[in-house]
Amino acid sequence: MPGYHAVVMVAALALVGAGCGDNDNGTTPTPAATATPGPTATAPPQIPCPEQITYTVESAGSDLDIGWTGIYHDQVLGTGGSLSFALDCPGQFLGQCGVCPLSGPIASTTIVDNRRCSNGTQTTCASDAECGSGTCEFYFGAPLPITGGGVPICVTNQVAGAVTGTVSPELGQGASDIGIIFTSFVGISETQPCPVCDGASVGAAGTCRGGDRDGQPCTTDGTTPFFGNTSFDCPPSASADIGSSTLPLNLTTG
Repeated sequence: MPGYHAVVMVAALALVGAGCGDNDNGTTPTPAATATPGPTATAPPQIPCPEQITYTVESAGSDLDIGWTGIYHDQVLGTGGSLSFALDCPGQFLGQCGVCPLSGPIASTTIVDNRRCSNGTQTTCASDAECGSGTCEFYFGAPLPITGGGVPICVTNQVAGAVTGTVSPELGQGASDIGIIFTSFVGISETQPCPVCDGASVGAAGTCRGGDRDGQPCTTDGTTPFFGNTSFDCPPSASADIGSSTLPLNLTTG
């Protein structure tokens, strides 16, 4: 972001007086002119460097490539997936922020609460103590439906440990290295890999269709262009689990 520069133009009035001895020539001295100060320009307020950032997946222009190549490349993502982080910029105000390290994840700044119990993502949490036999984890979006070569799978994306990365606020750029535990489940069908929530949009209430919580209430946490809307409240069936892998997710801006 460009900085603001206040430029003040000051006009100086030079007065030159001519003396005439003892002033006995009958002339009356002319009073010295007084300069009237002009308006003073006020600098606009400085904008503090950001202390938080949220990466949000938008369907336009976003895709997911699993592996180096193959049928699961260029998967079209839906909306709703997000991760929030804290920033610690070396500068104080925009124009001076520099390269800011990020840390987290932290509590979501969106309407989607992505901190959930690992043994049942329908349960929100703030600590492991709230999850019984599970742990309290961050997820990069609700379950992700994928179909490739006629084989449907439903994938959950749990963040594995701390995240590293940087953000340059003035440039609008950032890059992060995120460990993700991809857990794959056998899809329900080619046209519906994951259970869905019939809430019309992100944040809307609905009912789960498919999975272990079929018929139970839900809130839509993600939308997809081809496979319906998904929800943390509608996880895939535990019996359909076909394994997990921890993989790096290189998250970049454009």
